[in-house]
Amino acid sequence: MRKDDARSPPPPVGRERSKPDVFDAAPPMRAPVDNETGWLLARGIRAIHLTGDEAERDSAHVIGLLRRDPRAAAEVVEQWIDQSAGDASLRWSLLYLLSEIGDSACRDLLGRQALRRIQEGATARGRCEQESDFDELVSVMAIEGLGRLAKAGDAESVSLLTQVVERQERRSLRQPAVAALLAAGVARANIERVLPERERYLLGLRDANEDDLRVDLAHPAREKKPFRRATGPRPPPTTLRGSAPAGRCCEGGE
Repeated sequence: MRKDDARSPPPPVGRERSKPDVFDAAPPMRAPVDNETGWLLARGIRAIHLTGDEAERDSAHVIGLLRRDPRAAAEVVEQWIDQSAGDASLRWSLLYLLSEIGDSACRDLLGRQALRRIQEGATARGRCEQESDFDELVSVMAIEGLGRLAKAGDAESVSLLTQVVERQERRSLRQPAVAALLAAGVARANIERVLPERERYLLGLRDANEDDLRVDLAHPAREKKPFRRATGPRPPPTTLRGSAPAGRCCEGGE
C-alpha cells in the first residue's frame, strides 16, 4: 500500500517554534534620558561587560559615536551617576566610557568624581567589603580617566590630579594619582612637594611585569632538572578589558 498521501506532521507551535533560550550576561538598561546619547551609553555599558570580537567591535563603535558630542555624553553620565548612588558598578562603567572617550569636555566630571570624599560605611551583610570600598574603585576609574587626558597634554587634568594628591584622604586614591602624574611626565620634584613625607615611596612604585613574578628555582632543584631554570605566571585564557566592582560573599559564595 502506498503512503504518498500520508499527512506530514504539523509545524511546531509555541515554545517549540521559538529560538533556544540564550543567557544574556548583560541585559539592556534604561538611561535617565530618552535620546541618542542615552541609548549609546546604555549600549556601551552592555558591550564593555561582554567578551568576544563582536563585543569589542560594538564597544569601539559606540565610543566612536559618543566622541562626536563628548559634552552631551558627560552631561548624561553626570545625570545618570546622580541617580545611581547605590550602584557602584554602574557608576564605574559610566566613568570607564568617559575615560575611553578621552575628551577634555569630560574632564570636569572626572575631576569631581576623583576628588569627592568617600564616606566610611559598615560592611554589607554577606560581604567582606564595605560600600566605601566600591566607591573607591569608582574614584580610581575617574583618576585613570584624568591620567589619560593628562598624558595627552591636558594641563588642567594635571592640575586636578595634583589636587587629588593634596586633598584626598585615602592613600589608596593618592597612589594612582601619583602614578598618573608620573606617566604624564610631571617632574618628580613637583609631585614630591605635595606628597606627605611618609608617602614619598609612592614615587618609586611601578606596575609589576612578568620578570618581577618569575621565581628562580633553588640550586638542588636545578640539579635534578637542569632544563627547568625558572617558573613564571601562566597567563589567563582570556584577558578582559576591565571589570566593574562587584562584592564577594564572606560565607563562601560570590
